[in-house]
Amino acid sequence: RAHAGAGDARGAQRTLTRMLDSGLRPVSAHFHQLLSCCLRAQRLQPVSQQAEHLAIALSVPPSMAAAGVPVDTHALDLVIGVHAAGLRLFTTLELLETLHASHGVRHSGHAHEYALTMCDRIHRAEPGAATVLRLMEQAGVQPTEE
Repeated sequence: RAHAGAGDARGAQRTLTRMLDSGLRPVSAHFHQLLSCCLRAQRLQPVSQQAEHLAIALSVPPSMAAAGVPVDTHALDLVIGVHAAGLRLFTTLELLETLHASHGVRHSGHAHEYALTMCDRIHRAEPGAATVLRLMEQAGVQPTEE
C-alpha cells in the first residue's frame, strides 16, 4: 500500500513478486492494489515513465491467471483506467472493445467512465466519446448523467 500511495509502480510490482516468490497465496486485492498504483503513477510520475506503467498494467491479468486468481471485472477496468490516465486514446478504445470479452468477463461500466473522462480531458468527441458511447451500448452498459 505504501508504494501505491506514492505511485511507485515498480516498487509495488517488486513487493508483489517477492510475496509470490515466498509462497504466499495471492488474492485479487493484491493485484488490484498494483493496478491502482499504476493508475496513480500515471498521474504522479513523469511522462517518461508512462510506458513502464502501461506494461506493468498489461502484465497483471496474465499474472493473475498464472497465480490461479480469477481475472475479474475490477482488474480489467483498472487496466483500461491506467491507459486512459495516460491519455492513450486508441489503445484505451481497443482495450475497451476487446479486453473484457477476451477474459469472458462482463463490463461494469467503470472502464467506460475512465475512457469518457479521458475523452473529456483531451477534447475528443470522435473518435473518442462517441466511440465509447457506442461500446457502452454494445456491452449493455447504460450511460448515466454523471
